[in-house]
Amino acid sequence: MIIEELTLDSFGALRGKAYSFQPGLNVLLGPNEAGKSTLVNALFAVLFLPPDLRRSSEDWKNFLARCLPYPGGDTCRVSLRFRDAAGRRCTYTCSWGGRREARLLLEDGAEVNEPAAVREQLQRALAHGRATYEAVLFARQDEMERTLERLRRDHPDAERVESS
Repeated sequence: MIIEELTLDSFGALRGKAYSFQPGLNVLLGPNEAGKSTLVNALFAVLFLPPDLRRSSEDWKNFLARCLPYPGGDTCRVSLRFRDAAGRRCTYTCSWGGRREARLLLEDGAEVNEPAAVREQLQRALAHGRATYEAVLFARQDEMERTLERLRRDHPDAERVESS
């Protein structure tokens, strides 16, 4: 998956914000309270949290409940434009809370709305599971050294990948 754009329609305190990504390394830089963590949380949510997440679940209580629009809203919504492994452009929109929906628009104009079918296509595009991305892509700065050490220990070929 190659992420091209992330739009926070209503997520936390951000509304109508679109972030474009370029090939290669993209760096988020800004002062405190600029929205860097909100952007990362929105990316995590759209990739790994289904719209029908139960309010009693740990993901809802410990994560998504904090991302409802501030002040007041009952629905958060994020859109992700990406290219899949075959290079096809896709747009996935997910909303949680008062209005729960998943919508995947494929490059050929096809639309997938059934949440399980959307998740299946997303998982195919991601290629790895949630735990892998949590350990690498979403590792916090203070966890990075432990993550790199664990990768070196558990995956000897990681050293080769890291140095190339």
